[in-house]
Amino acid sequence: WLVLYLKEIHPPRVPALAEVEPHVRAAVSNQKLQQTAMRKLEEARRQMAQGKTLDQVAAELGAEVKETEEFGAQGAIPGLGSNPELAKAALALKTGEVGGPIADAQGALLFQVTDHKGWDPKQFASSREQTRSSLIQERVSRLQGALIEKRRRELEVEFDRQLLEQLGMAPEQG
Repeated sequence: WLVLYLKEIHPPRVPALAEVEPHVRAAVSNQKLQQTAMRKLEEARRQMAQGKTLDQVAAELGAEVKETEEFGAQGAIPGLGSNPELAKAALALKTGEVGGPIADAQGALLFQVTDHKGWDPKQFASSREQTRSSLIQERVSRLQGALIEKRRRELEVEFDRQLLEQLGMAPEQG
């Protein structure tokens, strides 16, 4: 737990260029790296269409091939985090097909679908209560979040982004 208190209030202002320059440079650098990764992976995908395997292409690029656990359409992919665009693209492909490149927080991804599992009514019936509990918990969390957000607006809470970044935290996006 962390307890924060309001020390002082600064009026809104446009920060000086020297203040934001390092962040802007880092963002532009990351964007250029992502664009480069996307171009390289597009070329890699063309090579795969000519018969190369994902492992061969990855070795040439000095990249690692990772296999994820099963995931669904929610967008949360074990080992990669939340990427709804990637989940949707992967679920639209057939086993063996290659997809991507798709931008990701770490750069870009090229992927190959190794297996598809369909909906199993027997398995659904056996996990029905667990699913119901999860949905109820999700609704409670959303309601709690909405109540907290309403209260935050009523109290006019503002975050000091610089302080939160120094503490290794990021304010909630709103």
